[in-house]
Amino acid sequence: MAPKTPLTCSHCKRFVRCVSDLKNGMCTQCYNSMRYKAKKQESSQSIQLPFPTVGNSEGCIFKECFSNDLQLISKDIRNRVGAIKSCTIDIHSKACEKHIEKMNNLSFNLEEFQRISDSSQIEISSISKVIQDLQKVAKNESSKKSRFKYKTERQVKSEIMMSKEQFKEIKRISKIQGYKSDDSLYIYIYRMVTGISERQLSNIFQVTESVIRYHLKKARTALQENFATKFLSLKGTPIETIRSHTTEIARNLFSQTKHILVLDGTYIYVEKSGNFLFQRKSFSGHKHRNLVKFFMTVLTDGFALDVSGPFEANISDANLLKDLIASEQFQSKFKPNEIIFIVDRGFQNCINYVENLGYEIYMPTCKDFKEKQLSTFEANKTRLVTKVRFIVEVVNGIMKQKFNYFNKTVPNTTLPTLKEDFTNCVALMNFVNDGSFISDKNDFSITDRMLSLMDKENKLINLVQQEKLTATVNCRSTKFELITELQDFSFPQLDERQLKEFFCGSYHYEIARSYYAEHVKNNGRYQFFVDREKFHIDYSKYKININPKNLQLISAQMQSRHSNATKYRVFILINSEKSFANSIEYTYCTCKTGCRTIGTCAHSASFIWYLSYGRHLENIRQPAKYLDTFFQSLIPLPIREVDGFEESDDEMIETESLINNDQVNDETYDNESLSEASESSSDDSESNNDNQMSMDESNDVNANNMDYDSETTIMNSDLGL
Repeated sequence: MAPKTPLTCSHCKRFVRCVSDLKNGMCTQCYNSMRYKAKKQESSQSIQLPFPTVGNSEGCIFKECFSNDLQLISKDIRNRVGAIKSCTIDIHSKACEKHIEKMNNLSFNLEEFQRISDSSQIEISSISKVIQDLQKVAKNESSKKSRFKYKTERQVKSEIMMSKEQFKEIKRISKIQGYKSDDSLYIYIYRMVTGISERQLSNIFQVTESVIRYHLKKARTALQENFATKFLSLKGTPIETIRSHTTEIARNLFSQTKHILVLDGTYIYVEKSGNFLFQRKSFSGHKHRNLVKFFMTVLTDGFALDVSGPFEANISDANLLKDLIASEQFQSKFKPNEIIFIVDRGFQNCINYVENLGYEIYMPTCKDFKEKQLSTFEANKTRLVTKVRFIVEVVNGIMKQKFNYFNKTVPNTTLPTLKEDFTNCVALMNFVNDGSFISDKNDFSITDRMLSLMDKENKLINLVQQEKLTATVNCRSTKFELITELQDFSFPQLDERQLKEFFCGSYHYEIARSYYAEHVKNNGRYQFFVDREKFHIDYSKYKININPKNLQLISAQMQSRHSNATKYRVFILINSEKSFANSIEYTYCTCKTGCRTIGTCAHSASFIWYLSYGRHLENIRQPAKYLDTFFQSLIPLPIREVDGFEESDDEMIETESLINNDQVNDETYDNESLSEASESSSDDSESNNDNQMSMDESNDVNANNMDYDSETTIMNSDLGL
């Protein structure tokens, strides 16, 4: 057996007991010694950079600071300042609290530091660590940059409904400052526009919910203190501004010297609450939901002058007006003989109180309980009021459309800041739109026409009533022709401008398309019929002193847009001696406001729109036609024999409709029952409350938003948006 070879260290030649005691052929002591020498040699190698080395371990790093309250500058600040300012800060450097904050904000010059040398030495072994520190600084700086700066103009408009220039101006006026001030304002407006929760915001902006709450609070406070006080303040708004936001239409119709204020309440839905006191006060017996009310004071071009609230759900608008008048701000701003209030029927209970204080107040006329229609004078007077009053409905509707946060049920946890949020958004709407809601606000031709027709008598009313022409509304013996068969019918052709002038506004022009679409649907029930049969009528008997040969009386049966059981009869008297719109002598409709001579009701307007304009178009776009087939149809009933006669589905449907309304009378509507059905339909559509806008009052709000809630989305087709 061969002898074992002794194990020795290759460096010191010492013997070792086993192979495990050798490392790279050396004993443990020699190995550690060689490794230490290698590291020392490596650390002695460094590179020189053309960056100054600054610092002071005994005093503040800033030259002119002699504070004794010093603290060591953290590694994060040293790395950040060094990377951005191109310098190296000694690890033993100190600074006072004031100058550490200054370094953190980078609000200083490099020359303010005490300099150690004009160059920096970096060891080769620490280069990788330096690179890692620089990468960390770069990542943190990129996360601190405002997301707004990277948004395009198109993105900003689609997300917060305003331009980048408007956003920058809002930030300047609100004086919002501090950490990511752009993001704070952007997140706040984005939430008001979209109405999404804080959790959704945290996912979108990739920050925690606590950071979202920080941004919302900062932006809300800045807007409330500096922005809302400038663009929404009853006390702070100059009289000159109030006059500049009064339209010429309102001045010509009511007063050239007095201030005209349009008033109305609006509401915001809230959640149910375990606090029973709040639950009772916030539950609306009218809406059958929990809500809070705000009271809007709006100028005639849509500029919101004041917002008060929130109030309990069941406080009437009349009491809110009394509270406004009694407020110190209002009394110090206005005198009784300087103000005109434009209100709706919900203010009826405070009319005498307001007038006794010396204020003027105008409200749409309320129909007497025994009457079926407003008289011509009452309908005309109402039209003057609604021509100006509609703007408050427009503001309330646009407010909830632009800021979807208020169009949803607001969480009760956010109610403490609801008033601030609402007033901030109204102020933002004032700033962005600047009251530019109406396109014809300075159209003198409309006001001149309205005033000239105010006292005009509607002679067609007596003719229709005494000749009992409305009694043939449901008579099957009456000959009606479909609207599609009137291509050769003689009727003055008008253009868009002439129609809007004749209707004294654009609302009737816009809504006429919807009425037309209702009556040309081929579903077998509702179609637009026109009676062209010439009646042998003595027109002179009704003080219509025109050659009968030149007169032609046409009529149409119109379906109510609110009730299936309600139909109206429209009559139009045409004088062939005149041309264009002047050839339409009189119009009359059996609806509530059909007697007016200032413009027409919506039913008469749709009839005139089609005969004078619509039928000459190659293609008439029907609003939301895709919704015609939305509902699933029932299986049609078979035709059956009744007393030897066949009864069609249409007759069965009509009879069933009459039975359901307790108005069956030998297959013919009684005229009184028809009026009652109309009145009931109108009341139902307006929620049986005087606080809601009636069919008559809504004549100046946008037809394009009929499918929304009557207050939140009623808009006017006169908008410049």
